[in-house]
Amino acid sequence: MPEFVLKDDSGRPFDIKSIRGKVVYIDFWGSWCKACIAQMPNSLILQQKYKDKDVAFLFIDFYDTKDKWLKAIKDKKITGLHIKAEKEDEKYFDEKFGVDQGFPRYALLDKNGVLITSSAPHPNDKAVVTLIDKYLNEK
Repeated sequence: MPEFVLKDDSGRPFDIKSIRGKVVYIDFWGSWCKACIAQMPNSLILQQKYKDKDVAFLFIDFYDTKDKWLKAIKDKKITGLHIKAEKEDEKYFDEKFGVDQGFPRYALLDKNGVLITSSAPHPNDKAVVTLIDKYLNEK
């Protein structure tokens, strides 16, 4: 069960526990990652599909300055929850999620906050809908 607190795009602390009760699709990305940015329109489509469901879309930025991160969110119109990992957070995310294995990377947490997979399908892969639905429908 991952536990972390990172700053959100408003500079406030965001605790992953605050969205327990929802299935959480995590997108590990950076403004420098062309493949990550290319998936953002697909992520928006996926978010629209689940807009009235208990699914949260969490974007965790890596290896960016705060300015580049915020500019990318605005310029690319990336919707969802945004938090930023700092240098001191990298080891935790490498160990828990395998972030050091490359980007883009996606993970899924169930409604209890349990990590289901740290290599979830990309937002344009039809398998992601099956996976999210499976955990969304669990009691």
